[in-house]
Amino acid sequence: MNNKIFDLIVIGGGPGGYVAAIRASQLGMSVALVEDKHLGGICLNWGCIPTKALLRASEIKHMLDNVEEFGFSVSNIKMDIKKIKLRFLKVSLKLIKIQINLKKLLFKLKMAQLLNLLKILL
Repeated sequence: MNNKIFDLIVIGGGPGGYVAAIRASQLGMSVALVEDKHLGGICLNWGCIPTKALLRASEIKHMLDNVEEFGFSVSNIKMDIKKIKLRFLKVSLKLIKIQINLKKLLFKLKMAQLLNLLKILL
């Protein structure tokens, strides 16, 4: 492993970490970004954002179940779990594209990506 000195080492490649690392690099710092698994962290990859796609489907179902409170009448409401899952996968695919663009940006900024380094150090 090359011995390199960085002005800043950011631990965690989630939304806070990668934004801080990119900004520091834009300001002229030599930056290393350490991420244990996937760039974007839990939030971008499987936590906050993909989960909200599923949560939104349940919110819509709840609204439809209670539509009479608002003066509407709806019958024969069905949930298609396969379509809900397909929407979830489409959202996840968009996030993968964001992750790829994020990696390209880090490369363009000549930022070291020390992925899986935490496993080596611990």
